[in-house]
Parts: sequence; structure tokens; C-alpha cells
Amino acid sequence: MTRTWLLALAVSLASHVAVAEEPLKLMAFNVLFRGSDDAASVKAIETEAPEVVCLTELTPHFVKAFEGALSKTYPYRAFLPQAGTWGVGFASKRPLTEVRTGPVAPSKIPAMEARVPFDGRSVQLVCVHLMPPVGKHKKSDTFFDQLEKNAVVRKKQAQTLVARFEKTERPVVLLGDFNEEPNGEGLRALEAAGFTRGCALSKSSCSPTFPGPAIAWPAVFNIDHVFARGMTFTEAKTVRAGGSDHYPVTATLVSSQPEAK
Repeated sequence: MTRTWLLALAVSLASHVAVAEEPLKLMAFNVLFRGSDDAASVKAIETEAPEVVCLTELTPHFVKAFEGALSKTYPYRAFLPQAGTWGVGFASKRPLTEVRTGPVAPSKIPAMEARVPFDGRSVQLVCVHLMPPVGKHKKSDTFFDQLEKNAVVRKKQAQTLVARFEKTERPVVLLGDFNEEPNGEGLRALEAAGFTRGCALSKSSCSPTFPGPAIAWPAVFNIDHVFARGMTFTEAKTVRAGGSDHYPVTATLVSSQPEAK
């Protein structure tokens, strides 16, 4: 009788304890549309083994290299490759659903959205490539005009993302090449809306992400990021590997939802 009662109690307790899923590891990687060592970049992804990777400047050539090496590891893929800088895509070990591609206004550079299952619900992922610092709006624009005008575009893009997901109840993760350092107005707009940056963790191992190994200069700019709302970062780091002009960034997250009682 006692043994039966203890067994019933154990079963009852187990049914009221939430079993936490393994942390979700993500990577943001601008793989450079030309002049890159695609094999080295694919190897960096394989070594880090994120569950989902956001790829920007994704080209048909990189897709071929990736699928030749990692198609079995990442069976779920949503790729929109381009010959230039606008290619974007997700590769995932988890099913991708509700995949959607479109620009982040006011720029025409596309972003990709998708949902992945995690901890009994879905997480909204957005792979972004925000406006580069240099690019003329008028022929008469000086270098400093370009910096100023493109900073304004990135702030508006951040506001577009905030407005799009303002009422979304599921966790939201924004990751990719933001072309902006942490003190930029665009990134501050995201933080003001409740997004946290993985590399802001005191125990993160983050360092500048640009230029990467494809350029001889040392990395001095921190412009690749992972932001999340509704999830908690446990780790973030810059991966000093690959063959791009950017170093990839990884971040590991856990659910912020309370355990069931």
C-alpha cells in the first residue's frame, strides 16, 4: 500500500513539473557575396553547430557549398539567394514554418521571417540586413552625408520592426547584419521596445565582427547582433572563424516563460 501511494505521488509531482527544453543556439552570419572563402565559412557553421543560422549576402554559390556539406545536418532550409548583396536565408535543424520574405521599410533590402518550435511554443525569427553606412541617396552626397542619411534609414527600419512585432505574444528574435554598433539610434530603438542584445551579457565573449578574415584589416566594428524579446540569453560570442568580411555571432537562449505549477 505504501509503495503504491509513493508511486502515485511521484507521478503526480512529475506531471506538475515543466521539463525545460535544451537551449536554443542561433548564429548570424554575413557570408559575403563575392571574394569569400565559402568552404571556410561552411566549416565555421559546422564547428559551432547552431540549431538555426541566419545567412545574409547569401549567393547561389554559397548555397551550393552549404548544401554539399550540411544538407543532412540542416534539413530545413529557406534560401533566397541573390547574385549581389541582398540574398538572405535560414538553415535549421528544427522545422521552419510561416516563412515570409519582404523588405524592412524604408529600405528595399529583404529580411526573412520564420517560426521554429521551442519549449512547447513557436519562436518568431527574423533574419535582417539593415542599411549599410555607405550608399548615396543623391549624387551630391558626401561621405558624411551618406553616414548621416543611412543612420536615419536604419532607425526607421528598427521602428518598422518594432511596430510589426509590437503585439506579437510569442518570443521574437531579430538577428543578422545590422550595420550598426550598439550605440546606434536604430539599436537603441530596439532596446527601448524591450529587445535585449545577446552581446550585452556581462559574461559574453563578443568582439568586433567587421572586417572579418576576407579583409586584411583588423576587426574594429561590432555590427552583427542577436536581439530577443520574450527569451533569456545565457551565452553570446563572436566566432573568430570563417572566410567572410564579417565574423559570425552566436547566441544561446532559454525560455523566459515561468514553469508550470
